[in-house]
Amino acid sequence: MKTFVQQGGSDEMVVTALAPSTSAGSVERGATRLAIQIAQGLAGRAPDRVLGADEVDSRVAIAGSDLLVVAAEASDGGIAPTLLEFLGGVDLRGSVAFLTVIGSWPEEANTADRLIRPLLTGASVLCPAPTLHVVDAGSPAVAAYCRFWAPPVKALVLRARTERSAA
Repeated sequence: MKTFVQQGGSDEMVVTALAPSTSAGSVERGATRLAIQIAQGLAGRAPDRVLGADEVDSRVAIAGSDLLVVAAEASDGGIAPTLLEFLGGVDLRGSVAFLTVIGSWPEEANTADRLIRPLLTGASVLCPAPTLHVVDAGSPAVAAYCRFWAPPVKALVLRARTERSAA
């Protein structure tokens, strides 16, 4: 597991990239690579934490994330059960999340919105953007998505932090 913990002050955003697995094969291709790319594109720097939902320590490490990028690989209308179970049991109140999925188009178009978004919004996570759906992690759509959504990220995080401290 590749976990980075930020040492900066409270004004620094804690950025987390979450994928079903951070195994060696997954980092070079697939969801982990995509989560890292989007987290970096939105925050303007590498994520503080790169976590796999299949790793025991991840539930503790994800708490307190300001910006969370959740990437999944969809197939046959589903998403890895470990990711769904993981998200169902984590307190992410006050986080801002961006969702992305790798899968065939158009068969898997609504998979993340149907399976992941309800878990996040049910846990009071702010999900301001539509899910980015790509066929592979090298899609030029990733850069366009990040260019569009990066400007409001800091304001969204401040809003989510305010909601977290009010709760």
